[in-house]
Amino acid sequence: MTQTRRPDGKPETPADTKFFDQRAGGYRGPIDRHGNATTEQKFLRSTARNWKPNRK
Repeated sequence: MTQTRRPDGKPETPADTKFFDQRAGGYRGPIDRHGNATTEQKFLRSTARNWKPNRK
C-alpha cells in the first residue's frame, strides 16, 4: 500500500500531492482546489464566485 499524507488515510490525488508538496516546501499562502499556489486576490475572487449560501 502506498503511503499517504492525508489524515483520512485515503490515497493522495494529484491535487493532494501538489498541496502537500507546497506545504512541505515552506509555502504558507493560499492554495486552490487543484493544489496550485495562488495569490490572495485570485483566491478571494474564486471563493466569492463559487460561494453558495447554506440554506436549509
